Amino acid sequence: MGTTRKGSEWRRIGVALALAIVLAATSQCGGRRSEQFRQQGDTYLRLEKPADAMIEYDRALSADPRNALAKLGVARVYAAQQRPDDAVTAYREAIKLDPVLVPAFVELAALSVKQGNTSEAEALARELQGRDPEKGGLLLAHVEQVTGRGEAAIATLTALREQFPRSLEARVALGGAYLQAGQAAKAEEEARAALNDLDPQALPARMMLIEAFRVQGKLSDLIAEIEEMIKRQEEVVAAAPGDAAAREALDNHKLALARALVESGRGEEGQHIAKPILAARPDSGWANYVQGVYLLQKASYAEALPYLLTAARAIPQNSAIMEALATAQSGGRQTAAKPGASENAVPEVSSSAATSWRELWQMGSLGRLVNGREKFLAEGGANLRETLVLSALFTGEKALAQQLVEGLPADSPLRGYMALLEERDFAKVRDALEAWKETDAERRLMREIARGFRLALHGAGMQALGAYSQCLHDFPQNAVPLYNLATYYIAAGMPEFAAGSLRRLVATHPANTEARRLLFSVLVRDNKLDEARELAESTYSLYPEDRDAMLNLAQAYLDSAQTDLALQVLRRGLEALPGDPALLLAKASALVQSGAYDEAHEILAGIKPPPELAGPVAAVGATLAATKNDWAEVTSWCERVSEPDRRTVNRLLLAAALLHQGNIQEAAVPLTLPEGAAQSQGVLFRIPLKALGKDAPCNDEEAALAQKLAAKPERLPQYLLGLAYREQRLFALAAATLEPLTAEVDGASPLLLLTADIIGKDQTEGDAAKRLGALADRYPKDPVPYLALADLYKTQGDADKEADAMKRALELAPDNAMTLLRKADFCERRNDMKEAESVYTRLLALRPDDASAKNNLAYTLLRTNGDAKRALELAQAAAQQFGMNPRVLHTLGLAQIRNGNLEEGRKNLIVALEQRPGDPSMLLDFGKLLMTEGRSEEGKSYVHLALVYADQLGINFDRRDEAEAIAGKP
Repeated sequence: MGTTRKGSEWRRIGVALALAIVLAATSQCGGRRSEQFRQQGDTYLRLEKPADAMIEYDRALSADPRNALAKLGVARVYAAQQRPDDAVTAYREAIKLDPVLVPAFVELAALSVKQGNTSEAEALARELQGRDPEKGGLLLAHVEQVTGRGEAAIATLTALREQFPRSLEARVALGGAYLQAGQAAKAEEEARAALNDLDPQALPARMMLIEAFRVQGKLSDLIAEIEEMIKRQEEVVAAAPGDAAAREALDNHKLALARALVESGRGEEGQHIAKPILAARPDSGWANYVQGVYLLQKASYAEALPYLLTAARAIPQNSAIMEALATAQSGGRQTAAKPGASENAVPEVSSSAATSWRELWQMGSLGRLVNGREKFLAEGGANLRETLVLSALFTGEKALAQQLVEGLPADSPLRGYMALLEERDFAKVRDALEAWKETDAERRLMREIARGFRLALHGAGMQALGAYSQCLHDFPQNAVPLYNLATYYIAAGMPEFAAGSLRRLVATHPANTEARRLLFSVLVRDNKLDEARELAESTYSLYPEDRDAMLNLAQAYLDSAQTDLALQVLRRGLEALPGDPALLLAKASALVQSGAYDEAHEILAGIKPPPELAGPVAAVGATLAATKNDWAEVTSWCERVSEPDRRTVNRLLLAAALLHQGNIQEAAVPLTLPEGAAQSQGVLFRIPLKALGKDAPCNDEEAALAQKLAAKPERLPQYLLGLAYREQRLFALAAATLEPLTAEVDGASPLLLLTADIIGKDQTEGDAAKRLGALADRYPKDPVPYLALADLYKTQGDADKEADAMKRALELAPDNAMTLLRKADFCERRNDMKEAESVYTRLLALRPDDASAKNNLAYTLLRTNGDAKRALELAQAAAQQFGMNPRVLHTLGLAQIRNGNLEEGRKNLIVALEQRPGDPSMLLDFGKLLMTEGRSEEGKSYVHLALVYADQLGINFDRRDEAEAIAGKP
């Protein structure tokens, strides 16, 4: 809620008009405490937590029974919970407390229309009209419009305009009525009159003008006009940078331009203008609309939906927004009904507000379900405890699942399932599941999801995928199978498949914030930073007060070197959640990235971190100390974290600090991992350990670099510091630290590769391609800078420039293994298997013991119908080195089949598929095998599955043409 400012987009027809007058209605008795509770309730309601909101509204009313806004909140909770009778009663009680509470009238009228009670809606409008003729007249006209009486609405608004000649709202509403009646020229006249006679900065009138011009096909003329307005307003802002009203007017002009651009098909330009405004004002209806329409134009319907939902909430009843929202909700298959159609009078704009445990289970929001278990258990319900057991199990809370099982009846099938699962006796689990008979649909779904989980746990991935797919077919709205698939794929190291499962989950249930967080982390780890940023922006637009949404968006902006936007998000977050340790830490990190070290240090000093943040806080503190060369302080920060809990960053910084202080022997200690630590962490440590004279598994080039680092005392700590900065994604600091070191050791290949990779990721100094080109000029005989350029262009999707960079690298080093591997990958992505075969042949000649080269050459030979016997020999050799790797087993199985050993080939393909369930290429090859054996229909079904899973999960399938030809698709 909040008062309306002149020229603000909040001043508009309908419910938004009412927001200007409601704050004064709050009772003064216990007012402050009551308002605090009420505002917290509003926050929970925006976060789609109606049950929590109701608690706060009840507390507000206990503190002040006259708080009309709290009673309005109660009505909104009932409406969200699909309890219309209770909602009507609460709305009426709110109106009794405040007879001019416009939102209550507007929302109650909308509810009446939705229930088909037009006369009641009109009576409400006339009741309000008797108390506030302007607002009541606007509401009456709106009811007339949404019930298909456009001419009556125009007559009502024309009279209202005459009665209130200074009413901007009446003119804008009349313009909207003219637009809905197909009279765009008259709408243009009203919008111009509002801007010329009433308020030249009025955004609602400006947007009405854009719509009128769009309908008449004249947008290009208006774009030029708005661009000129922006230039003039920029001069005003430059002359008075502290004038908030002038800056708001500039933002509003930019929003108008952004909308005009996106409506005229120039979506990229429009969303670029709107994005900074969206970051600063995530509840901006028009900024969200621009971003949503831009995504619609890219056919990204699921991604557009949250932006358009937010726009619809901010600017209700706007026909352009509602039409775009309907398009997103239908996945592009349909648009909203024509304005004025009674069946579309009150569009649903809220995503499902999950308040019950059943709704949380349905949307796959298992973390929220488990966390709310005490409340849900107190409420009770059939199948609740079984649902909680499975939710705890699927989210990794095994001890909690076992604890919850104790409350089940002794003969519960789930009790037996859990007991056997803990014993890992999978055969008995299978038998128990077969004996688990259910007629109730809810319990049948639980049984099948439990079956899928057991199969995945047993390593039968393809069978698990089949079980989950059947669940999705039989219960398409239940997202738990998608959640389980995503977690399985993450554990299996298949991020593309995990992301596909989560995308589908979020598209089905946009309000599942847990899935959004998980998808964001998967995308970041898979270096899909643009998509991660778009997801973070859409989540933040829906949930601007959700801590994780703030943190993810801030990180996305930091990754794209938009530090100012990241800080805007974090400052806004700290206004909503003052003193929050995670937000304070993120702000300190952002300030470090922007070079504001003193401010970062001041913030860090005030953080009292919970245990899970102790390591990250120590890392930032040590980093700040390192920028000041205060090595004793670096050591102090790092040693605040106990040895087993030290993160990679802490270890690197501590080792660097110890070296700077002359403690050379002690420096190896933090780089030596404790027993049981993830060995992937040790990859960064092997070169420093080698430089310290320790035994470490380095190749020749890495050993040569270690020797060079050990030659001068200042080199190794500088290298460690650069690695620590890189681990924190402080790419500018990492580049500034490692580039001089790279020059000093004359571009030692591993260090040059590291430096080039960092430059490719560092967006703080503009064109990374130009900087990599300069690096290539400094090292004209080394292919590494060109390989980094190729990686950069690959990320940007520019295949031609990637090919050019690859060509330069190959010219410099035609027999360099790294270059050949990169070239082969490029060929395979282009499906140029003959050229890939040539490259792998050359690579294997250079590295005859390389198992990857053997496997990949065997696979390309098979794909090009080459020497099958040679392929089998290579695949068998790779299998001896790689064991049960699914890609190697896939190749070996194909080679065996090609050489006539169908039985062994089948076995290896099955094992490969179980480890990579849903892999389209493996499904295609298994289907072809079955067809070879005379099982044509069964084989085609697997080929069909290859296409289905590729489409459902958004997987890049380079053999799609082959599969479609077999499956009989056009």
